[in-house]
Amino acid sequence: MSSCDDVCAQAQNAVRAGNVAEAEDLLKNHLAAAPDDRDARFLRGTILARMGKLPEAEQDFAALAADPQDIAAWNNLAVIYGRQDKIQDALGTLLDAIDTDPTKAELYYNIGAVYERLGNFKAASMAYAKVAELNDGYIPAYNKLGITQFKLGLAPKAHETFVRILEAHPDHTVILNNLGVVLAGEDKAEEAAQKFRQALAADPHYTKAAANLDPAGSAPDNGFDEEPEFLFIEPGDDAEDGKTSEAPVEPPEEKELSISSKTALELILYLRRMTEALPPKAKGFFLRSDARLSMEYLIAVLEGHSGILQEIQGREPAPESGEEAAPKAVPGKNTPDLPETLDYLRKMAEALADPDLAAALRRKMDTVISELNEPVSTP
Repeated sequence: MSSCDDVCAQAQNAVRAGNVAEAEDLLKNHLAAAPDDRDARFLRGTILARMGKLPEAEQDFAALAADPQDIAAWNNLAVIYGRQDKIQDALGTLLDAIDTDPTKAELYYNIGAVYERLGNFKAASMAYAKVAELNDGYIPAYNKLGITQFKLGLAPKAHETFVRILEAHPDHTVILNNLGVVLAGEDKAEEAAQKFRQALAADPHYTKAAANLDPAGSAPDNGFDEEPEFLFIEPGDDAEDGKTSEAPVEPPEEKELSISSKTALELILYLRRMTEALPPKAKGFFLRSDARLSMEYLIAVLEGHSGILQEIQGREPAPESGEEAAPKAVPGKNTPDLPETLDYLRKMAEALADPDLAAALRRKMDTVISELNEPVSTP
């Protein structure tokens, strides 16, 4: 049983409540007293990476990588290198890790991502094929395999790869979109449009497919959905290596929400997911901004948590993010007022600095508001 069990559980709960700084402090204090606690350092490195503090995260994972058997730490160190554009360092770290454990699919996936950055699509394709061999059910590997095959000029093979996935997952929006891009590259415009429409039918807010369907949208060779770029091993995912025994984190107690509260929560969670599609630099800025903290506060309040408000109130607003305050709770309800929340969300959407994402958020708002305005049927 790791000495980190209690502290790590507290830190994980703090992260889930939006109190990331509190989680970092808990682990910092614990590591001051127990600097050799592998699980605590691994978790802190993960949290620092989420916060965009990549040099600090690099230090934690580099310290763990002193153990050549800690493959998860080696993998995450390589990812941190990649996110800082230290591509050769990332590649060397991954190749060294594979020498130790040639069965770890994540290592090959990240090697594929590194080779893509280097423009070596043949090597990238071979790496993704190896991931598919090691983990036949991992769709992102097949997705990347199809994309690199297309970039190598092997459109028929890419077509075959995507069709194979859709046989088992016919409504997979990313694969439908990417097959559409391949079909467009094969001058099969109507078939391509059909795939984009199928993707939008499965998810009306899927901006990538909408842009590809629009004649004025993205060019076919720029229309692939390529996420995720790197695979980061989270605490607990490496338990099979015998390196961690993370204590289970109790989920927050569910509370009954009003229709307005559910609507506000759905919209805010949607905005949180949309930030994942930002380019790395813009995403890093948003995750460090007051807008992100305010967004997490709204989620915390709606889900019944507390604590992050003090963190927000204690921060000076960043010059880029303006002076907007988070919506106040409705007296006696402890939930933000819906119209004020929607107005605040529109302002936060501007921080995304991406017209496609902002448009998608507006469409999401319009859909939910329309549903809210429908008469409520009574049994």
